[in-house]
Amino acid sequence: MYKDDDPRFSSPEPTCATECTSESDPHEEASDNAQDLTPLTALTSPLAADDIAARSPPHKRAKVSSAQLEPNEFPPCAVLGRYGGHTLALLRSQERQLALFEPDRCRAILLSQRRMLINWFIELSVSFDLNNASVHLAASLLDRYLLCEEETDLGCMALGAACIWVSTKYEEIYDEDVESGQALTAQDLLESSRGRLDATELVLWAERELLTVVDFNLSAPTAHTFLVGFIAAAVSELRAGERCTRPARATSHAISRLEGLANYLLDLTLIRSTLFGHLPSHLAAAALRLALHTLCSSQWTPLLARITGWSTQELAAPVRLLLEAFQHDAAAGSYCSESRRKYSSPRHHRVSVLPPKGCPPFAC
Repeated sequence: MYKDDDPRFSSPEPTCATECTSESDPHEEASDNAQDLTPLTALTSPLAADDIAARSPPHKRAKVSSAQLEPNEFPPCAVLGRYGGHTLALLRSQERQLALFEPDRCRAILLSQRRMLINWFIELSVSFDLNNASVHLAASLLDRYLLCEEETDLGCMALGAACIWVSTKYEEIYDEDVESGQALTAQDLLESSRGRLDATELVLWAERELLTVVDFNLSAPTAHTFLVGFIAAAVSELRAGERCTRPARATSHAISRLEGLANYLLDLTLIRSTLFGHLPSHLAAAALRLALHTLCSSQWTPLLARITGWSTQELAAPVRLLLEAFQHDAAAGSYCSESRRKYSSPRHHRVSVLPPKGCPPFAC
């Protein structure tokens, strides 16, 4: 018996499922591929959600507009990706378990020393091209340590070096910049340790003490974590509203300025004592609200309120305080914050030198 005659070696007849797969609509395959790419990309890049939607076929694209949404209708998949809404809900539940920083409980170091350390974090981010996430994680670790420890054997510089060192190892990708930054950190520690310990030993000791106090929890959400997702929603609204009125290059420039100004305002919340005690998502939404009003006088749409979880009335207090911090930093002159110097460069479209506007509507 030959193989062709043996039923064991004969190929099975094509089933209905295989026939349907071979004759499937190419538009549906492209749509499925686009959905597979959407899990968490919008939370890591503000432009990812819109770029993925652009790769979908025209008849499959979801058109999201705040004017078409009811108060209880929110399609997170269309703006933040497939799991974006679930991720934001998880982050909100985690932030409510964190103890918020209180200046009255800060006894290990002075508030002026804390402000100096925050400015030092921002200065290091400029010198060694660190991510904004590293700066905010370092500030979060510093505040959590100060809330738990009333006294510390670590010096001010040693504690700050441990915070920025741990955050860069957690957030950064490339090691060469971090290793080069260790040289500056070690030099500052040598000047502050007064020869008691070697700089490397002091960094390791401070890092061990810091991680023990925070219980090795480095994934706690910061305000920057929420801001990235909120900007993705604002970008979707901005592009949807200006797609027919402005060229793509002008829209991309406006998006870059919005992202830069929102990050600058969010950095001000790290050093402004009047803004302590607010939830990270509350501060991120307030920074985005004030940035939208300053650049394009945009309203707080129902879509943004639904995604951020904060209405216009709930943002009134932090937006007012953040505007005061913006105006104070603009009038400080040479005594301005390090963040203002950072965002006054052409790389960030000089957003920090923009004149502050008045309060947004319903925020006064």
